[in-house]
Amino acid sequence: PMPSDPILAAREEESIERAVARRLVTIRALGDALAWARTLDEAAEELWVDVATLEARLRSLHPAEHAYLNRRLGQDAL
Repeated sequence: PMPSDPILAAREEESIERAVARRLVTIRALGDALAWARTLDEAAEELWVDVATLEARLRSLHPAEHAYLNRRLGQDAL
């Protein structure tokens, strides 16, 4: 069950969104989609997710994943 406190409920929802996004979007697929897409809408479509899920995945990047994407896309791409 969701917490009754709105702040805790929002944290729980964000945690769930990030976990789902990580399962749906692998780091390699993310790198491939971001390499050619011009917008988040295009990248989300390529990944078969909605933009909110893609944004959740981007928010949940581990430092090693962030480094991988910077190498894959060019330094400071994100």
